[in-house]
Amino acid sequence: MNLTLKEFDLNLGLNADNDALLAVDLIPIDIPVFTSQRGKKVLAAFSDITSAHKLERIIALLRPVIEKQYNANTIDFTATPVFWLLPELAIEDNKHLIEWANALKNNFPWLFSHPKSQFFPYGRSAFSMAIPPLTALLDSAQINQVCIIAVDTLFHEIDDLLSQGICLDTKTGNGLIPSEGAIMACFQSEMHGLQVLFSQSERAIEQQQTQAIAQLFNQASRFLNKPYTDGKILQFYAPGNGEDKSLNTWLRAYNQLADNVDNQTQIKLLPQLTGELGCVTGLYHLLHIYHGYSNGIIKGNTLQLDVSNRLYQAVNVYSWLAKEKV
Repeated sequence: MNLTLKEFDLNLGLNADNDALLAVDLIPIDIPVFTSQRGKKVLAAFSDITSAHKLERIIALLRPVIEKQYNANTIDFTATPVFWLLPELAIEDNKHLIEWANALKNNFPWLFSHPKSQFFPYGRSAFSMAIPPLTALLDSAQINQVCIIAVDTLFHEIDDLLSQGICLDTKTGNGLIPSEGAIMACFQSEMHGLQVLFSQSERAIEQQQTQAIAQLFNQASRFLNKPYTDGKILQFYAPGNGEDKSLNTWLRAYNQLADNVDNQTQIKLLPQLTGELGCVTGLYHLLHIYHGYSNGIIKGNTLQLDVSNRLYQAVNVYSWLAKEKV
């Protein structure tokens, strides 16, 4: 399956244009100092909007991105399914997912016109877990395009994060940078573009995440080691938001990729530059990968690992097929 990006827009807490956001590893963007409601100062990347609660802020983050596409009138949403990438809202029950779904439908009813539109409440792993149904729909004769929307924020959790000591400590360099964002991206299938070579996911509680990731790495490695396959991974988009546990879960499983990685493999830890984007992370990584391939910045195989806070892990492997080679 080859994916081509047709429309996209980003509204991240870093408050920069799309070109700058997709080159954040080449020209880093300064993270501003934020003052919490309790008067504590912390590095955080939040948009300049006001909100009384999280769901109100979610709608406010989405509105400029969605209305820009709506006003452009280039997408027929009656013929275009929309995949919603959301936080882990449905682990214990569906109460919060239903609340979010009702709010999204009330504010953006036209995005629910197609019967194949659906929610992916899988946190950071939401995008990678949406890849199989995305490619299945685009492989069908009925669907020409799928739009993906991701949104998340840590704005209303900032005081809790500070009290837990999770935010970045500038003295030690440990800890995450709270952030937020919304992305809308529309994909079609063509003969060229981003090749999805491998996609697999697991479900494991936090104590079993390393084992699950090891299994995913092992499966990806066996796929890449098949005859007539270029087995080397030149880019690895890895979890790494500044918290030790975001690194340790996959570092302990990294040996499963021993046949496929070497000193030429670039490990990308973009959450340390963008701040923690939650369930927006996976789609942002994909756009960064697409931008890198299409502009000749990266080449070869790219592995993307996404790990949610609580239950989901997923791996994708990509390559690129240039239009002139078709």
